[in-house]
Amino acid sequence: TKLTRRWALLIGVDDYANAADLHYCVADQKALSRRLKEAGFSEDQIFLMNDDARDSRYLPSERNIEKQLELVLGLAAEEDLVVV
Repeated sequence: TKLTRRWALLIGVDDYANAADLHYCVADQKALSRRLKEAGFSEDQIFLMNDDARDSRYLPSERNIEKQLELVLGLAAEEDLVVV
């Protein structure tokens, strides 16, 4: 049998341009990232996008989200688990 890998694309947005800002989405996704690592997800297979990202490709713009989703789905095999 093939080894099933686990991937996660986590997106936390607190600062919305056209809607009321939220207060805990970024913190929730960071916490979920930590829990997934504890549950056995490899750190290099968790992609965390949020308003606080230092790397601009992880800022949660529509285009960046599309690019990261395409990347994760391209890396995952048919038998893999993908969490979005």
